[in-house]
Amino acid sequence: SLNNYLPPEFLQHLEASIARAQSENSVGTLLLVSIANMPMLVSTCGSEISEVVIQDLTESIRRIIKSQDKIFRLQRDQLAVVLMNVYPQDTRSIAERILAMVENYGRDRFTTAAVHVIASIGSAHFPSGAMKAQELAHQAYLALYAAPATAFRTFSEVRDDTEKAR
Repeated sequence: SLNNYLPPEFLQHLEASIARAQSENSVGTLLLVSIANMPMLVSTCGSEISEVVIQDLTESIRRIIKSQDKIFRLQRDQLAVVLMNVYPQDTRSIAERILAMVENYGRDRFTTAAVHVIASIGSAHFPSGAMKAQELAHQAYLALYAAPATAFRTFSEVRDDTEKAR
């Protein structure tokens, strides 16, 4: 089950963010960032590289997002970014900035052309009706894995009917 991989502090923060968005008549976005080729990086550079890559990317993403937004590590190769007051139409711009940063990071960090970092991003927006944190995370995971696995820079989002009408 997906919930077995989601840290309790992430789910609690996401629930609070959804409730806050509902009470403030605001919106938010959950971005899931996956380093798609982490197994290749580990086999090429050693097991310690996953920690280095995730820590470096976390710090770089912090420079892109607002100070009140929060980043969580979900798995060895995945980060969750909870963005408040980010409208669906602005999500693609943020995702593209993150993807460009990852691409540049891979080029700058590794001296061999055979090693690069590939990221995919899935997103889901909140609040959406009576959505719970697990449902939102599930939607973002569906968006994350909707992109072709061979793509170098992918972004996919889930949008509900009310957002499509905008």
